[in-house]
Amino acid sequence: MYESLNIDLLYVFTTVAELKSINKSSDVLLLSQPAISKKIKQLEDYFGKKLFIRSPRGMALTPAG
Repeated sequence: MYESLNIDLLYVFTTVAELKSINKSSDVLLLSQPAISKKIKQLEDYFGKKLFIRSPRGMALTPAG
């Protein structure tokens, strides 16, 4: 069973969505890039949908995102 949704995960999601970059979000959130990726994965697992399209140029929201 998944953990309950928490505000920290949503804050990471909105920051990455706004900045379109895990690297830039890492600087703003003072978290490592792997920690941000893990939190995004937790959200994607929670909702059962892919939330971001990852590319070398950054992150873009999917329709579910």
